[in-house]
Amino acid sequence: MLFFWIIVKKKLVSGTREKAYTKFGTIRKDFFKSYTMPRQPIFLVAVHALFIKDTKVLLSERSNTGYMDGFFSLPAGHVEPGEGIVAAMKREIAEETGLILPDLPDPVHVMRRIKPQDERIDYFFMIENWLGELSNAEPEKCASLTWFSLDQLPANTVPYVRQAIEYVRHQQHFSDYLDQD
Repeated sequence: MLFFWIIVKKKLVSGTREKAYTKFGTIRKDFFKSYTMPRQPIFLVAVHALFIKDTKVLLSERSNTGYMDGFFSLPAGHVEPGEGIVAAMKREIAEETGLILPDLPDPVHVMRRIKPQDERIDYFFMIENWLGELSNAEPEKCASLTWFSLDQLPANTVPYVRQAIEYVRHQQHFSDYLDQD
């Protein structure tokens, strides 16, 4: 059956849904209406910037976003359809902090975040070199940008971000996180 479906799928991609042929003959149109693909997880993808200066990390205080407002997180954002991971990281940094990255950021952690309604893949990048002056470029979504000691993160740090920072400090590159929110 798998071989059969692969052939059908290849024909569909080429735009011949009306006349999908296999070596077995013509497939009826009603076949496509009754076939249901097995559930495949769909992952939302996000990028997070770990700006490190001395022994401090830059955190942004979320506001007016509808998710964990009043909590501290890393500068971050979603990857747009068709956008590369590194391109998304550079775009998000410029949009949120006004900073430019002269080098490719170093990926230091990947987290699979499991939420009740969806699953997410979060990429965390270590940012140690940047150009420009730090500014809160999205004040409608960010109440403040503040440097905190890596040893003393605020109590109201987004929980999965706190976990990711700890994993990065211990050089653990991959993790799963069960998000109850």
